[in-house]
Amino acid sequence: MYAKIVYNADVAHTATLILEHITQLFTGETVVANLLGGDIEAADSTIDVSFEAVAYNLYHDISATRKVFEIPIHDDPTSYFYLELIVSGVDIDMKLWETWTIGTTSGSGGAYYTTTGFEIADVTGYTTTQKAITITATATHCIVKSADYFRGWMQYERGEAWDTIANSSKPVVLTYNDTLFIATAAQAYGLPHKRSDGLEYSGSGASLWPHIRAGNCQKDALFNLVGNSAATARTLDENEQSVHPMWEFGFSSLNTTNWFITGVVPNMYWTTYGHGIHGDTVMLDGNLYMIWQPNLNGRIAIRMG
Repeated sequence: MYAKIVYNADVAHTATLILEHITQLFTGETVVANLLGGDIEAADSTIDVSFEAVAYNLYHDISATRKVFEIPIHDDPTSYFYLELIVSGVDIDMKLWETWTIGTTSGSGGAYYTTTGFEIADVTGYTTTQKAITITATATHCIVKSADYFRGWMQYERGEAWDTIANSSKPVVLTYNDTLFIATAAQAYGLPHKRSDGLEYSGSGASLWPHIRAGNCQKDALFNLVGNSAATARTLDENEQSVHPMWEFGFSSLNTTNWFITGVVPNMYWTTYGHGIHGDTVMLDGNLYMIWQPNLNGRIAIRMG
């Protein structure tokens, strides 16, 4: 599912209202006119489910300002993780949990969180300036780009012998900063998982770094390859179309002597920023991808619709 919702300047655009719209989109709404309330610019807004329709289970509808969704693990559909969206002042925050208990209204085994750093939207300015929220979501990822943030979660393919269903590991990461880890030394936080010594890594110890198949590209090495000056020498192809080289990517981590390296993230590719713009579309193997740009350091190509 790809959605772009354009909000006209309107005092009614609160974080609570936008959370309601996101909830509608997450639970299967496909018609812009059905979004409840608000002054939406319908002509510039769209919901596209040509690739994959999304209908996450609203597992715990706690209140108008707090929602919890139950999402299956891609290779173990009887196992789930839990996505919490919560309004905090003018922000909407995103959190991930291994388990969720309705009776105590709480999650356990969460990804690592700090006091800030997990907002997906900030409604400041929505009352004076036209703003847009764009979302791409499938069974294996959800990325939200608002006027101020670019964040989300994604599932990856397992890559290590001890990263197994039997070990109860859940192959999901949450991006930490507003660049979707496309920045120097940026990272993602995974749900608790085991590594080569058999111990469980949780909290900040479960942090993972993006890598691509060109080699082990932890931390700055990745950005030197696809995010900085080397990426600017891009031209047009023979048809004078934008060139966007695309790399499969996953995650890796090194804790003293214990490696953790994942398989790739489905329906998503790392690409460069040296040519073209956010919103470009690219055909690969007959499939349409949109170029998503968080900042001037890099981009991700995500399967469209």
